[in-house]
Amino acid sequence: MNKIIIRISLFLSFIYLVIRFIDNMFLSQSYFGDEWFFVRDLNYFLKNGYDSSVINGISIPITLFSSLIYYFLNDISMSLRFANAIIVFALILYVFFRKDLLAPDYRHTFIIHLFLLIGTTSGMFYGTNDSFFAVSFFIICSECYLYLKINRINKILLIIAYAICVLSRPHFIIYIPILFLSLFAFLT
Repeated sequence: MNKIIIRISLFLSFIYLVIRFIDNMFLSQSYFGDEWFFVRDLNYFLKNGYDSSVINGISIPITLFSSLIYYFLNDISMSLRFANAIIVFALILYVFFRKDLLAPDYRHTFIIHLFLLIGTTSGMFYGTNDSFFAVSFFIICSECYLYLKINRINKILLIIAYAICVLSRPHFIIYIPILFLSLFAFLT
């Protein structure tokens, strides 16, 4: 009976995530909330290039990634949103396939909660750098957990997540303790 409830819950949470994805990606107005700032930053990057953008303190990970998508879509707001959606789906794949991260008995339950959290917050699909920061910070914390649990980490993934975390937010200094722990795990 519990397995049936978990499967139904997993299906319903996935449907909810898909509905929120469609709503945030295609039905929400462009330049919603903080997205306007990142549209402005991407415009600046496209006109002035990488060097000038770095000097002006633009969030580099989302700008670089969404600029690649912009060449295919030619819509700045949708480029930012697709960049965030890809990162969020990368998080889901990470949780599904990262060995030893979740106990097999709890994997489906965690995925249900993850789908509900992503769908409920829905800011993960808007064109801001929140998803880049949150996903990279989650991966750093998960890799640190794996280091403490089984003394094994994916160093390449940790480097990428660390770089995205630091480059996506100017106030990353608040998260220095977990960043230092991840650096310690990397060096050992």
